[in-house]
Amino acid sequence: MGMLAVPTDVDTDRLGALVWYTVRDITRPTRDEIARAVAATRLPGVVVPKPIASSDALRRTVRDLGTLPERTDDAGHIIRLLLREAPQTDRERLSYHLIRETGDKARVELHYEEVGELHLHKPTASLSVAAYGGITDAEERRVLDRASSTFDFNREHYNSQMVRDIVGKALQTADPVTVRPSGGVFFIGREHATTVQAAALFVCSFGGESRLYSVPVLDDSDSRTMIGDSLEAQVETEASRVIESLRELLASGRASEVATEASLRSLRGLAELTERYEGLLQTRIDGARAALEAAQAQARSLLEMV
Repeated sequence: MGMLAVPTDVDTDRLGALVWYTVRDITRPTRDEIARAVAATRLPGVVVPKPIASSDALRRTVRDLGTLPERTDDAGHIIRLLLREAPQTDRERLSYHLIRETGDKARVELHYEEVGELHLHKPTASLSVAAYGGITDAEERRVLDRASSTFDFNREHYNSQMVRDIVGKALQTADPVTVRPSGGVFFIGREHATTVQAAALFVCSFGGESRLYSVPVLDDSDSRTMIGDSLEAQVETEASRVIESLRELLASGRASEVATEASLRSLRGLAELTERYEGLLQTRIDGARAALEAAQAQARSLLEMV
């Protein structure tokens, strides 16, 4: 299925669009590719991510290697390979040991032997791979070789989650309302059509089957009810989350003026969002207003107790 057309500002018979997107896990862009895509699409609210830290690249490498091979030797022992982070007192270094686990079928008697190591020197982003004298299996050497090449790739390439995060940040500038309890589908007003278009172009710029879809929402009573109900649920959930966070912050004794102001600013942001949607729908959204009034009262009560 191709990407659907994004409504423009002149579509006054439409309130906006339902928007969702999918980014394939195989999407692995470089920082330069992301920068070019951001510049070409003029994606709002987004900055090019920082260069990938070598420690993050190594940890992602270990995750990418996944479950290492398991086999049975001639004596019937089950042999597994494990990569485990080594204790480290030097903050400039990060190490993982390749461990051979040997056990019986019931996994009752286990024997462990270190057969290799991945050793990262963070300041120089250099990874050294060592095979110990006890290494006897070709698969163990392949694991170490794969770790080295995968690390080199991960030093230059972000994972697909970075692309999802960038798209999410851009869409947050468009005052989205979640219209599905489990998330993932948003209503975005017609005044933000250019942001939706930019996000769609950004996602598609990485090729494959990654897409952003936009389905027009007509201006009718059912659509207005759907949007209003969804906003009420979103405001209630987010306001409750802000109050719970503020309560935990004050209880910890580590509350600062900056932190408490951030909570109050979040509530003001929800109030402004409600007002904007009341303008779009030309109606009061009483459930959202009631949730905000209750949250603001709770916030005042909590702060008065300090």
